[in-house]
Amino acid sequence: RIVERPAASRSLEGSDVWVAVEDREVTLRGIVQDEPTRERAVQIARRTRGVRSVVSELTTDPSLAERRRVQVRDENLAEQIARTLTEEVFPDARPEADWTYGWEVEGYSWEFDIEVDMGDVTLDGTVPSREDIDRAIAATRKVPGVRSVRSRLGFVDPLHRANWAGASRKVRFLQGISF
Repeated sequence: RIVERPAASRSLEGSDVWVAVEDREVTLRGIVQDEPTRERAVQIARRTRGVRSVVSELTTDPSLAERRRVQVRDENLAEQIARTLTEEVFPDARPEADWTYGWEVEGYSWEFDIEVDMGDVTLDGTVPSREDIDRAIAATRKVPGVRSVRSRLGFVDPLHRANWAGASRKVRFLQGISF
């Protein structure tokens, strides 16, 4: 609910907000166009049933609305995202065109797909660590033409990293959406 309500709000359109929920505490991170939009995001989160508290780490940037109007073909945007991620976040990985999903970023023992639909991006797969999830989302958000980022990224639990190739591997998934 906390992800769907803000994403459906027209008053937040053009904003770049990451919603994280842990133990019914909501943290809003990212950039919005102005102070009234920031207040609206916090208000929507607070009014969501089941939310105990809201922490706002939102900043404002009036140029955000104009930057989001950039139109880029989905195929080109997916490639640009893959190249940006391998240059800025995962220098040891390689970007690859994938006929099924568009583009993917592949490391030694992990990989994820990049799907783009009308500027809405989904990152789906695994990365080396929890911190890499945040870094991948932040770098993707900055690519011109990206309207939103949905994360279905997980990371290999460090205690089970040695079992990556085996059936007993444990992957922890964190989900969220940036809109």
